[in-house]
Amino acid sequence: MLRRFFARRGIPITITSDNSPTFTLGESILSEYSHHSLNDSAIAKEASTREIEWKYITPFAPWQGGEYERLIRSVKLALHKTLGKSIPSREELYTVVIEIEAMLNTRPLLYVELN
Repeated sequence: MLRRFFARRGIPITITSDNSPTFTLGESILSEYSHHSLNDSAIAKEASTREIEWKYITPFAPWQGGEYERLIRSVKLALHKTLGKSIPSREELYTVVIEIEAMLNTRPLLYVELN
């Protein structure tokens, strides 16, 4: 998942996440990349040389993740409206998610006055 993210958007300087075990495991995996040479993954090598900083929000302070939680809500709403109760194939789901990504990335970030 991170390889795909890095390939599409570049390698970040920092990653901010909550304290879920999934994310703490992700940090330990990236740390492992920085200590070992991986022959099978150019992305992992690049990530280790960039020294990505992994930041966590304060425990029991979910409002600190409000920005990304709102984006998650927008993605879930768009998925629900697009797919309804249908069960797409993996390829169809991937296409829908990329379309939703494009929609969210082209929305205005500030109020746009109509004249």
